[in-house]
Amino acid sequence: TKKLNFDFKKDIFPIIEPIIMKKAARIMSLRDASNKMSKSDPSNYSRIMLNDSSEEIDSKIKKAKTDPMPFPENIENAKSRPEALNLITIYAAMNNIEIEKVIEEDDSINFNLGVKYKFKY
Repeated sequence: TKKLNFDFKKDIFPIIEPIIMKKAARIMSLRDASNKMSKSDPSNYSRIMLNDSSEEIDSKIKKAKTDPMPFPENIENAKSRPEALNLITIYAAMNNIEIEKVIEEDDSINFNLGVKYKFKY
């Protein structure tokens, strides 16, 4: 589009800038939090697609890899647990709240965030 606009010396097509939230700029795979979420991963459950239905997103979040430990008590604890931090980051970004607030909000919840909290899509 930039080339076309340049060639015709007109703004035929607007240049769209992506909206990248700094706190959630890098969302990791739902199956392996050491890898970035990617559409090239063979598992459909590793990523959330833009055209996924609410039911599909719920299912993917519920099946996301976590660990057997309780919900993190603080941000330092969460940072040492990549799968836990990934789910907390996704939840915080989708609800436009700070990661620390998610952790402080309720220390008695388990990891099934999709059930305890309703994700807003």
